[in-house]
Formats: sequence, C-alpha cells, structure tokens
Amino acid sequence: MDLLDLLAETDPAAGMPVGKGDVDAVLERAARDITSYDGVAATPPTRRHRASLVVAAGFAALVVLGGGTAVLLGGTDGQPAAPPSIAPGVTWPSGSAACLAALADRLQPAPYDGRSGRYEYVKTEGRSGMTTQIIGKPDVLASATWTEVVEQWSAADGSGRLTVDRGEAAFADKASQQYFRDHPETIRPRGVTTEERSPGEFSVRPIPAADPAAMAEALYQPRENGPSQALIGVADFNRERVVDAAHRAAILRFLAATDGVTCGREETGADGRTGIRVTAPTGKGPMPTPGDQGTQSLVFDTRTGELLASEFARSAGAPFEPETRFLDRGYRDTLG
Repeated sequence: MDLLDLLAETDPAAGMPVGKGDVDAVLERAARDITSYDGVAATPPTRRHRASLVVAAGFAALVVLGGGTAVLLGGTDGQPAAPPSIAPGVTWPSGSAACLAALADRLQPAPYDGRSGRYEYVKTEGRSGMTTQIIGKPDVLASATWTEVVEQWSAADGSGRLTVDRGEAAFADKASQQYFRDHPETIRPRGVTTEERSPGEFSVRPIPAADPAAMAEALYQPRENGPSQALIGVADFNRERVVDAAHRAAILRFLAATDGVTCGREETGADGRTGIRVTAPTGKGPMPTPGDQGTQSLVFDTRTGELLASEFARSAGAPFEPETRFLDRGYRDTLG
C-alpha cells in the first residue's frame, strides 16, 4: 500500500466533498487544521491561510480539528462561567430557516451592545490534532489531539494581543505516544503562548453594512460550495469581530433566506442559556457531490442571536460535537 492509500484510510476528514466547485471549501477547512513545526504559537481560528502538506524532518503531518461539547457564553466583564454541556431541548419546526427570521424580529440585547472599547475581544475553544506518517515507513502512523483556548484582543489599527492556551496532548495509542516523545519538535507542549501585535500586524476584517444582502455578499463566498459555505462564513466572521445587534439580525435574516439552511432543535445549557441549531448539507453546490457528505451547523442564542458554537459532522445524523465554542466576547480598554 502506498503513502496516499494509507493516508486516505486514516484521514479523519474522509468524506469531505472534493467534487467540482467544492475544492475551495476543502482548502478553507484544511487551512484551520494545519499546524506548523516551527517555534511559533499555533495559528488560531481567526487567521486563515491556504492549506499545504507539511513535510519536515522525515515525516508528513495531517492536522484535524474535532469536537468537544458545546458551551454557552460567559460574562463579558469578567471570567466566563465554566463551560456547560448543551442538552436536548425543545424541537423547532424543521425544513427551513424561518426560525432565524423569527429570532431576528425579537432579538434581545447582548451585554456588550451599545458599548465600546479600544479592543474587540473574542475567546474561543476548539480541538486540534495531528496524524503523522514517517516517510519510508508507510505502515507506521502516530496521532495526537489537544484542546486550545484562543483569546484575541484586536484594535482598529491592527494592534493587539493573541494568547493560545494549549492543553495536554492525548495520544491514540502507545506507539503514538512514543513517537511524539521521540520527536518533541513536532508539537508544542501544553501551556500558554502570548504574542503582542504592533499596529498593522492584525488584519482587521471590515464589517459589512447591517443588511442581509450585504452580509450574504461578504460571508457566502464562494457560493459554488453551497449553503454550508454560508455557515462557515458566519462562523469565521464571529471568530474575528464582535457582532452588534443590528449585524446579528442581518446575519440571521441572511441565513433565513439561504436555500439549504434549515432549523433544528433547541439546545439548552446547564446555565439555562438556550440556543437554536441550524444546519446545511456539505457538498451541495451547483455541482453537488453525491451521497451524504455531512453537515455544517451553527448554534445561535435564542434571545440575543449570538453565535454559541459551530460544528462540522461527517454524517447528517451524527451527535452534535462542535469544532469551535465561543466562550466570551465584548470590548476591552486594556489588554488582558
């Protein structure tokens, strides 16, 4: 069995559509999943780059981003509450995204609405991992996973701070554990890495007009990838910017009018905060990929319309295991 066949069998992203019109979506997702081997902190979800196959020191690596349990937002002026799990709640009518239009009509303010500060602050948590194959040994694989909590403070002039708190790596088996012990340079150890950014070092994403059409134009790209791309665009936007009430309503109305986005059920956290899950099939653009290619999902707070979590599931009926959890957001006048 050659290298490509072996990687195909073990690829955790197997089932992602690679049909015509879907290549950009695969590359955009892979861009969040590649970790370099230099001494720099891992790139957080807010920084997006084209994917590449990383080969160094006699090995090739494929990084994956996985799940966890969804959590709800904490306070914006202090430490967020401990992340609770989301449990099944009330079922909403399915078949369309009309629930989002209804939510937009009765949107309630978030704690940071009407406030301002030098920095926009966004805190997320996600799971990353690595599967490594040693060149010359196609039958030997090593896998590790870990969680990362990312905090970003960004000012309008592109300055700010990026903090990444990486958890302890968990290994797939004893062989994997031994491999990474023998090659400690392949993954960073657990701990906190902080990067100070001077003016211009952050690329500050423009905020479109608070209009559904403007949000669709900015966030639903490339449209050839189908409705799941709209959800990916919304998740990426929320990783980079604090979204006020008017723009939250515009996003909800944009998604409500997007063919292929459907309402699911409510999800209620242990702290009492409730979200509505919406989904879209992956690989269903103008040139759809046959079969079940999984789904993209977002969970929105049913009062404020804030994005609570995002997820990719390999099959339509898979349990909800978000790849990104939005823990806190708001405005800050100081770093830290």
